[in-house]
Amino acid sequence: MFDVTRAVLKGIMDDTTRNTRAQRGDASMAYSYLKSFEFVFVLHMMKEIVQKTDALCQGLQKKSQDILNAMDLVSATKVSLNNFRNNGWDSLIKEVIFFCQRHEIDMPDMSAPHRSTRYRPRKKDLHVTFEHFYRVDLFMETLDKQIHELDCRFSEQSIELLTLGSTLCSKKINIDDIVLLVEKYYPTDFTEQERNQLVGQLETFQVERINNAKLSEVATLSAKLL
Repeated sequence: MFDVTRAVLKGIMDDTTRNTRAQRGDASMAYSYLKSFEFVFVLHMMKEIVQKTDALCQGLQKKSQDILNAMDLVSATKVSLNNFRNNGWDSLIKEVIFFCQRHEIDMPDMSAPHRSTRYRPRKKDLHVTFEHFYRVDLFMETLDKQIHELDCRFSEQSIELLTLGSTLCSKKINIDDIVLLVEKYYPTDFTEQERNQLVGQLETFQVERINNAKLSEVATLSAKLL
């Protein structure tokens, strides 16, 4: 795909009869960036990130997605991204270098100073190498932003709330989870007497649900009502 894309852009650049100067100029800019080390690095980095987040993205779009399974996907994705951030640099840069060598793309001296300020303003006296730029400013910062976004959207408190609440949609009721849900998140919605009676009521309901055929279908009925 990379070689095909590069060939198409090269064809647009060279075809002066069917393409305008502006079109050839745009193709030339795209072709130059396509052959840059930075493009190859970002391409490989994003490929890894997409692979690690795809299951979560696909899972959250399913209307029938189980809440507990979704929360497990969130936790697993966070762990995967953190592992990639902390331990994935060496394998990533090896893949990038191999790709550049195979496609004859110039690579920078990673120990040489990098003076670009496109991603972050720098102090004039700060010596930043190409390795620091790609490892810290691009690789780590990108992953930090991805992880931070997941933390903001799925905080520990919200994950706990959804996990505890999922027992209300389950055929098997977890009494401890419901009690914790009431005590921690809905303390003002229940009187002290109601909270004291809750365990006994849930135990009774659990027994009735097992013995009563109509109650055993309550989850199916709830799904139909929704």
